[in-house]
Formats: sequence, structure tokens, C-alpha cells
Amino acid sequence: MVSVIIPLYNKYLAIGRTIESVIVQTYKDWELLIIDDGSNDGSGQVAEQYTFDERIHYIYKSNGGVSSARNMGIQMAKGEWLLYIDADDYLLPNALETLLNLAEKFEVSIAASNFYVEFEGKKRRCLYNVSEGVVLNNFRSLFFNSFDIRAGATLYKSSLIKQYKFDETLIRYEDAKLEFDILRNHKVAITPQFTMVYTKDYAGLSKPASDFSKDYISCMSFEGKPFWEKMKLGSLANYGLDIYPNNRSEIKAIYSNDLKWIYLSAKIGFFVYLFNKCCNLLYKLK
Repeated sequence: MVSVIIPLYNKYLAIGRTIESVIVQTYKDWELLIIDDGSNDGSGQVAEQYTFDERIHYIYKSNGGVSSARNMGIQMAKGEWLLYIDADDYLLPNALETLLNLAEKFEVSIAASNFYVEFEGKKRRCLYNVSEGVVLNNFRSLFFNSFDIRAGATLYKSSLIKQYKFDETLIRYEDAKLEFDILRNHKVAITPQFTMVYTKDYAGLSKPASDFSKDYISCMSFEGKPFWEKMKLGSLANYGLDIYPNNRSEIKAIYSNDLKWIYLSAKIGFFVYLFNKCCNLLYKLK
């Protein structure tokens, strides 16, 4: 069985579509845990309407942040496999079947896929140059955008994910911290097939945390990390310099011993950006 977890907070207009994308899955042996993190816009009432299906469970809790909602769902999950998805994204009908088959084929505990990014009604693919198989270097592939473990497009063995917890003190990039810990120690299988649509809106674009200290960017550690993990950490630090203009001096002070990695990441990242732009253009010309 697959346990699907949806952390919910004030997504009244989107939550119905997300739930229905689980209901129509070609793979039927699933449970859905909707963890309502204190919504006050009617999202909960929408979610409760779907509990006529005995596989769907709605749980309300006081507001504690998305990490606390995910942790609660992971703790309650009964399935051998687990997938968590944000309340405004949605699965494609073959998502669970595709990811399960991939995990079983390559005998791994983590299976990931390509996915679409939807913005203003238009969809674009997220990953280019993806071939099916076990990822050889997780962080290098992550840096070159040929691999991702996006929520909703990644299936985990429950016994693995339950060894970790989302950091509830963080409100931004809290998933990156957990994912880096996992990627450092576990193999991942990837498929170029699409299983999920990740939706963006203007409100969420480049939105910093209200408190910089609660962003993972403020507390990363480069020490002892392999080269490509340092490059990925460097790309996050560079992003932080862009979205936290009032904290640039603080960021440089925090990572004063790691600036060479941050600058090198920016240089390599520029060529990766150009490469991916070319891939995008070539894809559109096909």
C-alpha cells in the first residue's frame, strides 16, 4: 500500500483537484492522509467531503507549519511506501503505478520522476536529459537539473523516510535539509516519465521567509561535504543573496570560510543555466 500525505493550509480553491488526482490513480491500493494545519478558509470542509471513501482520512491540527503536518502524516502512515504532495499540486493518473514499478525494477527505496511546472495555465517540463536508471551521483545530477526529488514526484520506502524528520524550526527550504540528508546516504532511481504537476503562482515566486533565521539558507553546513553537494549548497546560498538583500552581509559572514564554493557554484551554475536554456529551445523545436 502507498500512503499519500497532503499537508493542507488555506488552499480552498486547489485542494479538491489534488484529492481527486489521488482518487483516479490507476494503482488502487493507497490511503490518503490530509493533515489540515489549522486552515481557516474552508479548505477543511472541502477535504472532509471526500471522506466517504474509506481510504481517505482527514485530520485537523492546530497550526504548526508544513513540516509539523508532514511529520504527523509520516508518523500515521500505514503503507509500505509513502508519497507526500503539496495541496496545490496534483498527480497524473499513472503516478503511483509508475513510481512503484520503477522502485521495484531497480530495487531502490526512493523512486523519482520528471514533472511539469504549471504557471499562468502553461506547462513546461522541469528536467531535461533524463534517462531511466539509478542516479550515479545524486548531488551532481541535482546541480545539473537532470534529477530532482520534488514532493509529489518522489516515492519513498516508509521504513526509510520514518528514520528522518522535517525540521519544524524552519519555514523555508525545510524539505531541502531533509532531502540532502537522504541523498547523502541512499540510491535513487529516476524515470523521464511525468507523474505530477507542480503549480506556481505570483504569490509564491521568490518569496523569502519572514524571518531569515528560519530559512535553511541561514544554517547550511559545507564542512566535510563532497564537491557536488558543496556546489548545490552554494547555489542555495547564491539564491539567498538574491532574495534577502537586507541579509547579504550576514550571509557572507555566516559562510565566510565557504565563499570560494559559493562563487564557484555561481560560475558553473551560469553555464548549467545556458545549457538548460538550449535544451529547452531544442525541445520546443522538436
